Formats: sequence, C-alpha cells, structure tokens
Amino acid sequence: MNILFIYGNGVLPHIGGIANITLSLAEMFRNEGHQVWYLGLLKCETCSYDENQLFFPTCEDGKENFDYLFNICKNKQINIVINQIPLYDARIVHYLNKIRKECDLIVFSCLHTPITSQVENLYFRKEYKLLKNNKKILLWLLSFQFVIDFIFFFYKRKYKQRYLSIINESDETIVLCKGMMNQLIKMTDVSDTSKIKIIPNFVQDKKTGNMQKENIIIWCGLIDFDIKRIDAALKIWKECMDKLPDWSFHILGDGIGLKEAKSLARKLKLRNIVFEGRIDPIPFYCKAKIVTVTSSFESFSLVTLEAQKYGCVPIVYNTFPAASMLIKDGQTGFLIAPYETKSFANKILKVALETDIFEVMSQMAIESSKKYSPDVIFYKWKKLLSQKKYESFRRK
Repeated sequence: MNILFIYGNGVLPHIGGIANITLSLAEMFRNEGHQVWYLGLLKCETCSYDENQLFFPTCEDGKENFDYLFNICKNKQINIVINQIPLYDARIVHYLNKIRKECDLIVFSCLHTPITSQVENLYFRKEYKLLKNNKKILLWLLSFQFVIDFIFFFYKRKYKQRYLSIINESDETIVLCKGMMNQLIKMTDVSDTSKIKIIPNFVQDKKTGNMQKENIIIWCGLIDFDIKRIDAALKIWKECMDKLPDWSFHILGDGIGLKEAKSLARKLKLRNIVFEGRIDPIPFYCKAKIVTVTSSFESFSLVTLEAQKYGCVPIVYNTFPAASMLIKDGQTGFLIAPYETKSFANKILKVALETDIFEVMSQMAIESSKKYSPDVIFYKWKKLLSQKKYESFRRK
C-alpha cells in the first residue's frame, strides 16, 4: 500500500507525542514493505525532515493546495490517508472528501485531543488562576453543574458541525478510548457509530539498562497552571515531604509556568524538590518509583503509559477518559477523585512506605503496559486497514 500521513508542521521526533506516534507508525508500515509519505502545512527551514516529507505550497485556502494534494494522491497512487490533524485544519478534511470520491482512496481521521473534557473540567482548569486573582465568585459559579451545562451548550453549538464533518467526510474516525468515543457521541448526537473506531496510542520500545529504583517521585509535562496543574503537584508534595525525608520530587519539563512554579515552591517552603527542565524522561522512569499526573484533562497521557512500562506506579487524577483505561485502580496504579490533595498524598505515602505494595503494583503496571506495545497497536491498524481495503474492493 501507499500511505500518506498528514500532520501540521511536518513530522519531527522532538515536537510532541503525535509526531512521535506518526513516525513510529510510519516506520512499522515501511518495515512491512509499504511506501509512506508525510504532508505538512508549515515548513521549518532549519529542520531536517524525512526524505518523503512534503509540504503544501501555501498556507492559504484555495485551488493550489487542493490540486497539490490531488496530484500527490494520483501520481503516488496513494491508497490510505491518515489525517492526524482533522481539527487543526477543516479545509484538509474537505479536500480529502472530494479526492476520495475520485480516487481509490481510504481516509482515516484521527482525533488526538479531548472532545468535551476541556469544558466539563472547567472548574479544575481555572481554579488556580481565579483564586490567585481573587475571583472566587467566578470559581463558585463554575462549581454548579448547570453553569457548566450552559457553557457546554454554546461550546457544542460552535463545534458540533466540525466534528460531524470529520465523521461524515472520512471513511473512519479514530479515537483513543471508549470514553473518548462517548464524548464524540455527546458532541455530535450521532446514533450510528459504525464509522468510529478505537485505537489507543502506544509507546515505542527503547533499550535501557537495569532499572535501579530509587526513592524518587516524578511529574512530567509542560509546566502550566491550567491543563497540567503543576500547582496541584506542588501542594501534594507539601503534604508528603515531612513523612518522606529520604525521598525527592523531580519536575521534568518546562513551559510558560516554570518561573511561577518555582516561586510557588519557594512560597510553600518545599524541600527535596528539583526542577530538572526539559530532558529525556526515560532515565527518570528507570529509577523513579512513582509518577504523578495532576492534569485537569488529557487526551491519553503517554506519560502514564510510558512510566508504567518502566515500572513506575502511576497516581493520577481521574480527569480524562483514558485514565480508567490505562489504570486499574488499586492494581496498576491509583485513580484519585479531582482535586483531593490529601487523598492523592495518602496514596503516595502508601506506595512509598509499603515496599510490598510498590513491588506488586510496579510489576502489574509493567504487565498492563504490554497491552499498548507497538506490535499490539500496529496489529489493530493493520486489521482495520485490511478490512477497509476489502470493503473498498467489494464496492467496485
């Protein structure tokens, strides 16, 4: 087969989780003998891309871009298009719909971002900033479900048609978990879900030495106070640090909130905390015993899955659909009701102070992560593609 991946800024391994997933998936297809190309919108002139990386001629909507995409699909005899950015640029979805009607083309649109969580969890997203700016009345209003429902009504009104277009103008729409499918149904009111399929993300196998576990807890991500909620992580460590004098808490990542996060850590008088900056997390996965995820919402949380692969016990706020898929509460990690700081801290203490519990849960986390190995997830892709090719053949 000839496969075209579409991704916003070109596919580079250092720019994010979706890019890494795309590269890994493409490599597996190539290893099976398929031809793979990438198509992006914006080119970085100083970056080094794959030799099969292509770019639209312009960022503007118009016939030039449509013709370029049509010619790629026709001249390279593309059979499969995997669109990783259907929400980023609706024009591409429309282009592909027109082209697939003229060419022997199957289009998969992959949704990598939450669909309703960003509104449903608005209280948790805005809690820190509203309290900081002394806007407690606004936070109080967000605590009422009818207010969230009111906001969601207008959010759905704005985005419903975009999601419907993705479903209707694609052969298949791919989501990451059952909870995400439910969110898509809630957003679009679709009754026929036959064109919506679940294929989770995966983490690539990487060679490592022996995992020598130390008394280390980690938090990994883009540092902010809205989505990743670094403030929650710092407050949790405040609850734990006196009871864990021989443990350390390491913040892996950077972002616009880094300076404020360091200031908050000083204000809370935190000890044994290290801001590591943006570094390769794998060495820390190998030696950390616990990983914490305090996000107000996530699409999938590759951090959780990757940390499990290296035997870290994840303790996670249950704020996103994939959380309950990745973690079997009390066995492969702990799910905590948002934003119960003391409950979160108590689970950290339980894993940290009871060695037997850590050993058992660490091994169960490793075993659980195998369900999301590259081979397992790639098989799901191969099975779906073969099925769609067969259906396409039957229609001829």
